[in-house]
Amino acid sequence: MSDKPDGLNAALLSRETVPALDADLARRADLSSDPTFKAALARARRALFQQPRGRRPMDDRALLQEVESILNSGLAKSENDALAKVAATVSVDARSLKANTERLRRKLRTAQKSSHENI
Repeated sequence: MSDKPDGLNAALLSRETVPALDADLARRADLSSDPTFKAALARARRALFQQPRGRRPMDDRALLQEVESILNSGLAKSENDALAKVAATVSVDARSLKANTERLRRKLRTAQKSSHENI
C-alpha cells in the first residue's frame, strides 16, 4: 500500500469492488440528511468513477503497414488511393470512411516524419 494518506492502491479498486463501492457511496448519500455530506459524496463518486477524458487511442499499425504494402506493390495510383482502400475495409459509412482516411493520413505523416528524422 502507499505511504501517502490520499494514495489509492490499484488492488483496492479492482473490477469486482468498484460497483460495490459506488453503490455504498450512493446508499450513504441517500441516508444522509446533511446536504454538505451529500455534496462531498457526490464529488467523491465523480472523482473515483469518471471516464478518462478524450477518445481512447486506436492502434492502426496493421492498417498503416497495409497502406505501405499497397503503395510499395503499386496497387494504388496514389497515397490517397491507398489510404482510401485501407480505410474502406474498416469503415461502415461515408462519414467514417472520411474520418478513418484522415486519421490514417495523419498517422502516416507522423510515421514518415519520424523515420526521416532517424536517418
